[in-house]
Amino acid sequence: MSIVVVMLIGVLQVGTASPNIQSKNLITVLWGLLIISLELEYNYTTIKPFNKAEKYIADISQTDKYLGELARAEKTQYTAAAADSQKALEGIIKKNPFRLEAYLKLWASQYRKKDFEQCLPLSEKALKSAHCDNKETAGILTFVYFKSLVKAGKEVKGLELLRQHYLMQSDYPIFLFHYGKCIVKTADEEIRRRYLGAAVSLFQECLRSCVKCRHGTIYYWMGQAYEQRKDLPNSLFCYGRAK
Repeated sequence: MSIVVVMLIGVLQVGTASPNIQSKNLITVLWGLLIISLELEYNYTTIKPFNKAEKYIADISQTDKYLGELARAEKTQYTAAAADSQKALEGIIKKNPFRLEAYLKLWASQYRKKDFEQCLPLSEKALKSAHCDNKETAGILTFVYFKSLVKAGKEVKGLELLRQHYLMQSDYPIFLFHYGKCIVKTADEEIRRRYLGAAVSLFQECLRSCVKCRHGTIYYWMGQAYEQRKDLPNSLFCYGRAK
């Protein structure tokens, strides 16, 4: 039995969080316990099941009824067909069109299945209907919409979206990184011809703005950009720093 599983069992045996924890943090803890319980119950068949998922779902529901329904849909992903899980999430969205979480769960499920034709209209619906109460949430939704646009072949529109949101949220260099990465990865020769130089500049800005633990990934994609520009010395330098 892996040490990770042993640690997870220990967490479950401790039980739920203290009632003194603020409700938002309490739900985070309960959701983590729910996922651990479901993983142990359905994916680790050699371990005696704890059967605590229902308890955590009930605890979440007491704090937030909507998230309780989402927790029930999460269990459906382990116990029912994929179509049933999708139907459950669609029902939650229909009843609560202004809450964002079910949109994101459904989008992530479709994206993992590479059902990209459904990702774009779903992300557009979320943009129109869901309420984003802080810039972090708005950033997540922007990124979801961007990835949907790219997979739908609308890369120019996706790049413009990132540019606009970076101007509004300049403390989010993640937008710059994915702007540059999209240019490097695209199969559209015209986009690469026009924007590859800009991609290098964006990666350089990311190196100045991002924490050092991100630098390896940034150097790798900057090396890719230099390689496509036939600049072998700088490309080799970046690949060396990416290690």
